[in-house]
Amino acid sequence: MSREVYTFSAGPCIFPLEVLNSVKAKLPKYFNMSHEYPEYAKLEKECKSLISELINVPKNYEIFFMEGGATGQFAATAINLLGEKGAVGDYLVTGTWSKKAAEDCEKIGGVPNRIMSEDAKVY
Repeated sequence: MSREVYTFSAGPCIFPLEVLNSVKAKLPKYFNMSHEYPEYAKLEKECKSLISELINVPKNYEIFFMEGGATGQFAATAINLLGEKGAVGDYLVTGTWSKKAAEDCEKIGGVPNRIMSEDAKVY
C-alpha cells in the first residue's frame, strides 16, 4: 500500500504502516481501560521502568505522563527554573513559541528582560 502523505513539521509524524498495524492490533485491549484498572498500573509501571532505563533517570527522580504537549511545558519549565514565587526569567523571543513561553513565565513570576530577535516572526 502506497501512502503519499508527508509531513515536515515539528509536530506529529507519519508512522510506517507496520507500526500503525501493530498498534491497531493491540489497541482494543487498552482502549476502554481506566487509570484505576490494575492493568493500567502495570502498564504505566513498565513504561516508566523502560524510559528510566533508556535515558538513565536517577532513582530520586519521578517520571510523569502528562497531557498538554509543548505548550503545557512552558509553565512547567518556568515553575521548575524559577523555583519560588516572585522570581523572574529572561527570554529571547525569536518567534511564536518563545513568545508564548515568555507569556507563561509572566503569569508565574516576571520577565523583566524580554529580548526580541530582529527577525522574529510572531503571530
